Amino acid sequence: MDAELGLAYTTRPKFKKTKRILLPGNFLVICVSFSVLVFLAGSILFHSRLPANSSSKVERLESTLGINHLGSKRLLPIEYDVDYQEFPFLLESVQSFVQRISPRIEWSQSNPKAKDTIFISVPSYRDTLCSSTLEQIFRKARNPRRVFVGVCDQIDPEHDPECRAPEEFKQQVRYVRMHYKFSRGPTLARYIVSKLWDGEEFFFLIDAHSHFLQDWDEILVDQARRLPEPSRAIISHYPVAEDRLLGFNEYRHLPVICKVKWEGVPKNFMLQLCEDCTRLERNPGEISCVSAFIGAGFTFGPARMILDVPYDRYLPWLFQGEEMLMAARLWTSGWEFYAPITNLMSHVYGTRNHSYFGEVTRNPAEEEATFNRVRFLMGVIPTPPETNTFELKDLGMGKVRTLQEYLDFSGLDLINGKHESRCGKRFDRKLRRWIDSR
Repeated sequence: MDAELGLAYTTRPKFKKTKRILLPGNFLVICVSFSVLVFLAGSILFHSRLPANSSSKVERLESTLGINHLGSKRLLPIEYDVDYQEFPFLLESVQSFVQRISPRIEWSQSNPKAKDTIFISVPSYRDTLCSSTLEQIFRKARNPRRVFVGVCDQIDPEHDPECRAPEEFKQQVRYVRMHYKFSRGPTLARYIVSKLWDGEEFFFLIDAHSHFLQDWDEILVDQARRLPEPSRAIISHYPVAEDRLLGFNEYRHLPVICKVKWEGVPKNFMLQLCEDCTRLERNPGEISCVSAFIGAGFTFGPARMILDVPYDRYLPWLFQGEEMLMAARLWTSGWEFYAPITNLMSHVYGTRNHSYFGEVTRNPAEEEATFNRVRFLMGVIPTPPETNTFELKDLGMGKVRTLQEYLDFSGLDLINGKHESRCGKRFDRKLRRWIDSR
């Protein structure tokens, strides 16, 4: 983290300069297929600034490659450069992750040095707009020195440009670069980026093709502090599609996710849709609309969210269903969702030059096991898939509210494919129910 801010681990790590890492023979661990480590030919480019473990280099390397993970045996001889700096904590258990970051979460939420700092998670798949997104992040920020970014850059190193921040901000960006052929979808990429968080007060999840309103950071932090119970409040929606709609636009268009449709997705999954958040959908005295859903392209809140609801690395190939599962886990852990008070970001929707759906050969058995893991966690089926039961107790629903309470709150009936829309309604906090507002 930026030394000038003093953001750090509980024990302050030292960072080495950015360096490209290629293991001898170009054999690397790229992904985890459930409990089995997959060693694939090719190369993953690890760039630091990454925090170094305090253990010996051999122990750190073995931990990174998962040699001791879940009893795995050494699968190939490992040689390494004495200057090698690995990507830390990639394969740690959920309980180890919680134990490791808990003190840092407490520090980030209370220490003045962390105040107003933002970590932005950017998963990128061969995205030619990623560099411009990073430039927008910093150029449009009111306080760019308090903004830090983590990027999982999935590229073809021979043909694709690397995602890069402007030179003056490069020390505020942490990269993990991997060959696009080893992509396992956005959920795993978000998991990887979450490991790059390093003590910032807020965690902000976006996509790599985004534009920003001027002073977006100041407006967002100010809203977060003015929401009811701000320590448990998440700001999320689907951003607008055009820059002309940024800010308080003349069309009064401010999307809030409030309804779903069931067509074109796996059974028991849904597509989320928006209508406008107006003053009629806000509770008296409140500044924003309550939402029952989140959008992965814009999710902002206190970094404690990744402690309460750690990212699940056992969801390869998941796209539709990612947001539904994350919303349920967060809400049952005591979090509330709100739309932003204005359009702070636009998103480039539609077809891009590259998509992992068309370029990466998916494993049908793994994909179906992922879908069934989600179905089990969401209460649709009674038992989990036999091939994907890993750490379910630590990656399931929260303990503050029940899953059924979330389904009632959101109006979802996943088993029968029905939904009671929350559009044109406001959530009465005292009565704990939705009331027609129009």
